[in-house]
Amino acid sequence: MTVYEREIGNTTLGEPALVIAADTVVVGHGGAILEKPRSEREHIEMLTSLRDGFGGIHKVYTGVAVMSPLESARDPGYAMESHVEETLVKFDSNGEDILFHWLPSLLKRKAAWESFRKANMKWQSRTI
Repeated sequence: MTVYEREIGNTTLGEPALVIAADTVVVGHGGAILEKPRSEREHIEMLTSLRDGFGGIHKVYTGVAVMSPLESARDPGYAMESHVEETLVKFDSNGEDILFHWLPSLLKRKAAWESFRKANMKWQSRTI
């Protein structure tokens, strides 16, 4: 269940004063949007592909949207602003040892963070 699905029917807490949403997408060579890797093997394949193609350069886009309810009862609705930031990322040609040495450790920390995040989703959704 997404935060939106859980909170849309929440009559106890009422309507949020501010909603902030963000997401990041990695765009590989040729403009392909890369899905999140599901295993250590997929992480290695993706990182190797990004490192080896087009001189190790790829793009990362981060979109942010901010919404707040309008204060007018005569004209109800939401005010919304959004922004997308494009970042060019270049792999260091000497970074392979670092990349493959730290990947297993990073994946373990990511799994621990995901467990914590899911357990605390309601808390997070209200503090944003």
